[in-house]
Amino acid sequence: MVLTSQRAAEAIELCVANFISHEVWRSNAAKLWQEKMIFVVGKATAKAASERLGLESCGRDAGSADALVPIILQSVKPGINPLLFPCGNLRRETIPTAMAKADIALDGIQVYSTCADSKIKPSLEDFIREKGVPSYAVFFSPSGVNFTADILSGHN
Repeated sequence: MVLTSQRAAEAIELCVANFISHEVWRSNAAKLWQEKMIFVVGKATAKAASERLGLESCGRDAGSADALVPIILQSVKPGINPLLFPCGNLRRETIPTAMAKADIALDGIQVYSTCADSKIKPSLEDFIREKGVPSYAVFFSPSGVNFTADILSGHN
């Protein structure tokens, strides 16, 4: 399994919770999954896989999909069962493309969607009305920029 974000680990946790109890997962099913390779991008995703799913993983020091690809290619050989790739609607093609080139089967399944919080526009407008346009804004993802750009550009 390839987890490239904490959201993917959360989605797997929700899926598991819909079908079996947390206790059954931790005592039985997680052990079966742990027999498989679990690949992650970064420390935060490794932590989510461990804390939410009880799964140890490879790739905690890979800060990007590009850095994770060689780790996967060292561990997985062509012709085995496909890797599960739970991902979001904005996933990049880095891992699917690299796996296809290496003839490694990958089942990409969209398990979450990135979308704007329904309260973002009124919250930002209230903030700007009360305190003015901020001198700086810090974003943690390109999606954050996309979801707020129109709102902020209307106040310049």
